[in-house]
Amino acid sequence: MVFEPALWELANSERSVFGPTSFRDYVARHGLDASPRTPRYVSVDSLDDLAPELRDAGAMVLRVGW
Repeated sequence: MVFEPALWELANSERSVFGPTSFRDYVARHGLDASPRTPRYVSVDSLDDLAPELRDAGAMVLRVGW
């Protein structure tokens, strides 16, 4: 589950937002496999596309670019 480290950190802090952080840096830092493509995880077009661990936690991932 790709988002478990972020959810754990949020649950154990007083913050309501995790990040912003580079998704590639995040998966590398936690030794996660987010292949084959990053957009599958961070470009969510519908609730059905949201990672199950986020949906279960009532959380959402937002893609922010510049």
